[in-house]
Amino acid sequence: MPTDTGPAFTAVGEAAGPGRAGASARAAVEGRLVGRPIDGAQGLTVPVAGRWDPGDDEVHEAVTVVTGVARPRADVTFGAVVDDELGDTLRTTVVAVRRTAYRAAHGTT
Repeated sequence: MPTDTGPAFTAVGEAAGPGRAGASARAAVEGRLVGRPIDGAQGLTVPVAGRWDPGDDEVHEAVTVVTGVARPRADVTFGAVVDDELGDTLRTTVVAVRRTAYRAAHGTT
């Protein structure tokens, strides 16, 4: 685990039915990250969870929504998570860190 990333902020969105990937991702990023906007994040982790294995198209759609509001050069890691208890629901989680802001505020390099 990196020790110089500063605080991490998490947001979760869920949606079911047609268009659930985009809707769950929008719910996560529009809900803001514990009161902070995602657009300044330097690093993002985006797990997309669903029953069975969320399809590549759904993961891609969710990640596209998230990266569309992130910094242009944000470091993004994403993947699919199988959670049979979700039924028809897809859950997109966004974990964001602001490495540059943290370093500047704390005088580290």
